[in-house]
Amino acid sequence: ENYSKFIDATDAIRSIGQSVHDSEKGLDRLQLAINNIESRTTELEDALKVSRDAVAEKLRVKRLLNRLDALLKLPSTLRTYIDCGKYRLAAKSHVSATAILTRHSA
Repeated sequence: ENYSKFIDATDAIRSIGQSVHDSEKGLDRLQLAINNIESRTTELEDALKVSRDAVAEKLRVKRLLNRLDALLKLPSTLRTYIDCGKYRLAAKSHVSATAILTRHSA
């Protein structure tokens, strides 16, 4: 009976050792996969950087063009607001235009 328990314990230890060995293999594969993902992510980030920078520049130019458009329409906007009695909106538009001109003038 003791011999049988000893054999069972030996088998259990052997089984645990095999499980640990299999787990180590799995962890090694997982580490390789993570490294591969990290490498590809870096490559993708580098490839998209130029496009991302171009989009950011286009957005910056669009904001500037919108400001310029608002400035060019300012006289008619002010006239419309004043004619409609919307003096607060006229003043707000004027203050906004003044801030834009101050920011972008030399």
